[in-house]
Amino acid sequence: MRLAIELREAETKRFARGATDLLALQLREQAAFDAQVSAVDIDADCFRAQADYRAATVAEPLNQGRPTPSTGPRAGAAPGGMALPERPGR
Repeated sequence: MRLAIELREAETKRFARGATDLLALQLREQAAFDAQVSAVDIDADCFRAQADYRAATVAEPLNQGRPTPSTGPRAGAAPGGMALPERPGR
């Protein structure tokens, strides 16, 4: 990204001196913009991966000390509060 920005700045100086045309300047600006967008996308992917990792590794310890469906006050209840049917032989 830094290189694309440096090249854009150099092209801007060349344009100001008349050593290049507007098309070359626009291409450098577009390349710098694309590099910045890519850097933001990479950062977002990194943060998303870290959040997924934290969610996957912390999900179990967060339930410590709290009732779970198998040990809570409504153990044996189906999702939504409906009672599960008794199994034969119980």
